[in-house]
Amino acid sequence: DEGWSRFWTALSNEGRRIHGDANVPRTVSVWYGIGGHADREDFRRLVADVRAHRLAGLIFATPPILVKDSPLLDEPGIARVAIMGSRYDMPSIPRIDMDGVSFMNKALDSLAKQGKKRVAVILTPQLAEDRGWHELFEAGLARNGMESRPHWQIEANQSVPRTTRACAHLLMRLPPAERPDALLIKDDNLVEQATTGLIDSGAKVPQDIAVVAHCNFPWPTPSAVPVGRLGYDAREVVKACIAIIDRQRR
Repeated sequence: DEGWSRFWTALSNEGRRIHGDANVPRTVSVWYGIGGHADREDFRRLVADVRAHRLAGLIFATPPILVKDSPLLDEPGIARVAIMGSRYDMPSIPRIDMDGVSFMNKALDSLAKQGKKRVAVILTPQLAEDRGWHELFEAGLARNGMESRPHWQIEANQSVPRTTRACAHLLMRLPPAERPDALLIKDDNLVEQATTGLIDSGAKVPQDIAVVAHCNFPWPTPSAVPVGRLGYDAREVVKACIAIIDRQRR
């Protein structure tokens, strides 16, 4: 669906796995489209469960800014945790944040070990808005004796991932001396189309260009070419969220 993230699919899959495990004494319910719209039946049912304290806790897969001033955030005695970056000012809610520093360093180190020097990156506007990513990128390039160029750093909307196909194709249509020899795909929603664009261009992978792609393990995105996969384990993310809820309840 438009705007849907594969990260949410990975979390949902892991929630269902826990829910169906007879050896785990808990149930996990997955709720969709809870955006604070009081006219939606799902939102009203979730609010009713919270007010009646029928839930051990709430895991928000995104920053819960759309449900501010609702019982989902205001009802006392409900454990909560959100998967969100530090730029969101919600100090009352414990957070799980992904280690972008480690991801960037490992991705560039992997490409450097393959002898690659000229790095392109495809990422979403949401990631690009995090000003810290560019500093990390530049520092990793300098550490490995690599370079990048502004026109190799492409923003593509995950809601329309097919746009990355043409972008990747165009990268490899540049004159040989102007082409990147490495590509970092920083969002797994873009992997399938971006790698298809490399096929369209006739590029050989990894001879002409090596690719490292973001992944939400253990649910890899399809890829049209061989890629190195780096990312985060959705199973561990869900376990960490549940551990935070357990600590709050204790």
